[in-house]
Amino acid sequence: MKINFGAFRLIWYIGMLITATYAVVDAPFRLVVNISPQGWTLCLDHVVTIMFFLDIAFHFFFPVHVEGRWITDTKTISKKYRQESLYIDLIAAIPFDLILAAILPEHFTQLILASRMLRLMKIPRLWHYKKYFEYSLKLNFAIFRLIFFLYMLGLIAHWIACGWYYITIDTFPDNYLVRYFNSLYWCITTLTTVGYGDITPVTTIQQAYTMVVMLLGVGVYGYVIGNIASIMGNLDIAKSVHQEKVEKINDFMVSNHLPQDVQRRVKDYFSYLWDTRKGYDEASVFADLPESFKIEFSLFLNKDILERVPLFKGASNAFIKDVVMCLQSSLYLPGDAVCRFGEIGDKMYFVNKGTVEVKNMEETLTYTTLQSGDFFGEVALLMSTPRNATIRAKDYCELYYLDKHDFDRVLERYPEFKKEIEKQAKDRLHQ
Repeated sequence: MKINFGAFRLIWYIGMLITATYAVVDAPFRLVVNISPQGWTLCLDHVVTIMFFLDIAFHFFFPVHVEGRWITDTKTISKKYRQESLYIDLIAAIPFDLILAAILPEHFTQLILASRMLRLMKIPRLWHYKKYFEYSLKLNFAIFRLIFFLYMLGLIAHWIACGWYYITIDTFPDNYLVRYFNSLYWCITTLTTVGYGDITPVTTIQQAYTMVVMLLGVGVYGYVIGNIASIMGNLDIAKSVHQEKVEKINDFMVSNHLPQDVQRRVKDYFSYLWDTRKGYDEASVFADLPESFKIEFSLFLNKDILERVPLFKGASNAFIKDVVMCLQSSLYLPGDAVCRFGEIGDKMYFVNKGTVEVKNMEETLTYTTLQSGDFFGEVALLMSTPRNATIRAKDYCELYYLDKHDFDRVLERYPEFKKEIEKQAKDRLHQ
């Protein structure tokens, strides 16, 4: 049996992240302030218990990602879940505090509240949710990493504040919210190595706790600074790489005294490249993909273009696939000549974006304008004849081109279709 919860799984994990966060924040807080849940907070406790048990049930069916593929076999999923985290999730889900409250006298309140700390066994699941969000959500990885880091830092600060609250409970006012806020204030100033000194340790236990937090704070401070610098640098790594490339080109042009008009056109080109592609081209994107993905992506992007060409009517899917893999992209700036009247043609072009003009030899007359989805130069694939028009880019144009050498190489593998192409070539030559 195969089950795929799809969008439900993502929504469920978001709900579980909220539920687990409430559980791991509430348990230590109630322990140190010595207040049992009552009324609506008790209802929330029941909701947490139900959610945790449902999470266990769902994880026997949720597909798991192993070595680059999703496993949907429920037996394999169940076995993997039992081996990895079933028992930890089960301990976190069982309401030990309710069980102990039913069998122990009221003066065992601290023990009952301490049993709620087993909810913290759910903490490892937070990283599991994080990994799934990274896979499913279309977010900038660096931004998501920064958000999760700040989230975990907030949880750590809360737990440390609860510890300070517990060992200094007699030195704060009676209002437990004020005591907690003061504890959190002390925690943040200590972790960030600010330490104003307005709240100082008095007892030996407080001094020992403070030293541990100070040592932790030094590490956290260094980790925070290093990670935030790294994260902020990675937020726009594409822009940095693009800018570095532009600076190299600019230095080259200046050192070689290239004309100002050429320099301007080069800068315009890189500006367009960033605005439309964030500095990347298809070749660099496809370079790291396996061959199967390259074929799939190329077919998705270009198959419709080829099927509109009369030259390829009746061609098999295998032939179209091979031709698609031979297509290469090129970018032309406004005014650039794609091909000129009289030059020997060896490429066929397909307009992906932009507009090109078909002009006469003197470029005094525009025969027609070609836009996205149009093509030209198909005669060049059939025979090496001079171009009968000049094609010039009217604006920024993204074109695909098919080289005659590559096309002939593909034709050799399809002798029947090659005969049909040769027949069309003769007809064209006759016309």
